[in-house]
Amino acid sequence: MVKVRQPYPDKLPVRIPDNLDLNRLIAQSPPDFKCNVEFLKYIIHQIWERPIWDRKTASQGSNPYVNLNADILQKMNRKYNLHMKYLEHHHVIKINPSYRTGEHSMSYRLTQRYRHGIRVDEITDRKLIRKIEDSRRGYELSAKQQYPYIVKWLDGIQIDVKAATKYIKEWKKRNLSPRDGRPISEKRREKIERKYHVYEYMIERIADKQWPVKVDEKAGRLHTPLTNCLKALRKFISYRGEKITAVDLSCSQPYLSLLLFRKNFYMNKTVNNHQLLNVQELNKVNRENMEVRKDRVLKYLDEYISRTKTRRIHSNNYITNTHTYQFIHPMPGKRRQPSDKEKVNGGVYLKFDTEDYGVFQREVEGGTLYEYMQNQLTDTTDGVNKPLDRNKVKRVVLTAMYASDAMTGDRHESYLYANKQRFKELFPSVYELFRIIKEEKHSTLALLLQNVESIIFLKRVAKRIAKEHPTIPIITIHDSICTTVGNEHFVEKIMMEEIEKATGVKPNLKVEAWASE
Repeated sequence: MVKVRQPYPDKLPVRIPDNLDLNRLIAQSPPDFKCNVEFLKYIIHQIWERPIWDRKTASQGSNPYVNLNADILQKMNRKYNLHMKYLEHHHVIKINPSYRTGEHSMSYRLTQRYRHGIRVDEITDRKLIRKIEDSRRGYELSAKQQYPYIVKWLDGIQIDVKAATKYIKEWKKRNLSPRDGRPISEKRREKIERKYHVYEYMIERIADKQWPVKVDEKAGRLHTPLTNCLKALRKFISYRGEKITAVDLSCSQPYLSLLLFRKNFYMNKTVNNHQLLNVQELNKVNRENMEVRKDRVLKYLDEYISRTKTRRIHSNNYITNTHTYQFIHPMPGKRRQPSDKEKVNGGVYLKFDTEDYGVFQREVEGGTLYEYMQNQLTDTTDGVNKPLDRNKVKRVVLTAMYASDAMTGDRHESYLYANKQRFKELFPSVYELFRIIKEEKHSTLALLLQNVESIIFLKRVAKRIAKEHPTIPIITIHDSICTTVGNEHFVEKIMMEEIEKATGVKPNLKVEAWASE
């Protein structure tokens, strides 16, 4: 059977600032090299688009620096660096001055002048279109080869364009309206305008099925049109007209971090024939990262165990306390002595009224860590103590986990730094282990836990669902599995079993129908 090659489009839509006329700029300031105006459009579009599909970049603010891979840019145009310098020289883009060779790709952002309105333009250069499409199709082919049982369902994703467009127009009008008779600030207007264009762009890309499908080589995560789709648009998305529901792992990153307190996680061997996940299953990047840190981590765990007079119980290698034994039930507040079966299958003893790790573990297992932290943290940004909402608490916890130990925060989000320190005070043992893992490079911990997550959700949970229920549509969103309404019970059952097998700890799952969001 001869495979028919998909034809290339005649044009590709791009977004560029509505006050930027590239042809006029080139006419007034001719470059001293062979400049391709279509490639300039591509660069600017990449800087504008990348935060939409990359949560890490988007979380840095309304105009973040965007990493662009030099190797990919060079494949598109050998003189890419001259094009970049031309745009920088004429104050269209700004290059991040904090770049350090070998740590990450060079990063860029639009200058203040070009951060407001956006318009649709086109790339019509056929040679450039072929290169862009070949790159996109290469990533998609790799994803299909690794996870065919997930990617095959993407074609069925649909969005109600009319209803979604109406919603975002009303949202924009509502948020641009004066508050208490006072006009909104220019900064807020810029933020709302950008978010509106992002909404608009997402609707267009999902409707046209022109989205990035890619496996992150470092973390192993699968990126699809749903992984970074803004929550406000989910209620307009369906699978071939059927409503979608998602089964989420509550408190996922802190939950997965419990594995790091398991000594046998760092051993390249299976323990007692259980399916507990260990470093042997990690991808090359994370295996090498942990090989460098393993001795230091194990030394710390041994010191902690010795300091708190702890011992192992059966095959369970979690830190355990022998002063008083209380079984931590998955539901917070319920304490009882475990059965022999529970001891073998990963029951955990801790004196959590004196050990900070025990409190952390109890709240994580119960899916209540963020609620617990709400009672411990405050927001003093405006000079007044006030409680943090759940979203801010989550940001504090993830900042404490993943940020550099030297992070100080900026003046607009000073609550992050202050409460990061508070997390350190509440959970010194937990914080110290995180610090040790990321002390050489602070991205190590995030990549490690994201890789653990991808192994569990992509290679274990989704694969088993596809094998046992091959007709059920499934699409992953990192720490959750989406399916059509009516199939969530099968998905939830398999998720519960496979996640517990991998971690030794019963997970707390949440089922959420998108239509109700």
